[in-house]
Amino acid sequence: TAESSIPNKGPSTGVYRTLVDVDLRQGPGATYPVVARLPSGIKVHVTRAEGDWLRIESKHGGKPGYLEKKFVERWTEN
Repeated sequence: TAESSIPNKGPSTGVYRTLVDVDLRQGPGATYPVVARLPSGIKVHVTRAEGDWLRIESKHGGKPGYLEKKFVERWTEN
């Protein structure tokens, strides 16, 4: 069925906001190379969590990467 091909969306997926300027890395760890620097206050789309790291994907064609979850908070529309 089509449902079985949908990735499992855990509680860490969704839209988040950066709390500080943060390095976007190639992999889930501080030893991976930095691919971009994200400014504070932007929204990022999290596709999965790997330990203390979140994988994000750009909706504007940028490279996917990882950032530490302590530098973001879940985005809520108020």
